[in-house]
Amino acid sequence: MGSLEVLFQTIAQGNLEEFLSKFPHPFLINENEEIAEESDSFQTVTANRHSAISPASSRGLRLDSKFVPVCKKKRGKFSNMISVGRTTSNDLTFNHTSISKFHAYFIQKNEGVWFLQDANSSNGTFVNGQRIPAEAPTLISDGMTVQFSPDTRFRFFTARGLYKHLHDSMVSGS
Repeated sequence: MGSLEVLFQTIAQGNLEEFLSKFPHPFLINENEEIAEESDSFQTVTANRHSAISPASSRGLRLDSKFVPVCKKKRGKFSNMISVGRTTSNDLTFNHTSISKFHAYFIQKNEGVWFLQDANSSNGTFVNGQRIPAEAPTLISDGMTVQFSPDTRFRFFTARGLYKHLHDSMVSGS
């Protein structure tokens, strides 16, 4: 898991095209207060089951926020989706008891158009606080809150959307 500070530095040193060439994938920005462990591959997020989860900040993203790239593992099972779950066979692995072994998945339909689909998980998948129906793709866009169970909270951004969000916050100084 990386820090947004790295992305801010990349934006300060270059332009949109350079940013997109380095980071072509979407991101999940962690909004959980406590992360107990990080993976060297940027694919595993471990949250303490009993940690307090704070609501999304109304002031935007914190510089010390962590991010997870939404991308395929080199040996990912399904070529048309980016899987999310508790087991290491998923593209994004979250070692959290409230997340199912195969919990949900991301699908890109067109350039920059992303959907999130729950895979009949035990505790549900939520977009902007609303549980999404199982096996029904839900359109997601920049800044939306995504939860894999009520105990985890992330904000979704495409690479272009995150660049704009971070760049605008640098320019405005907030």
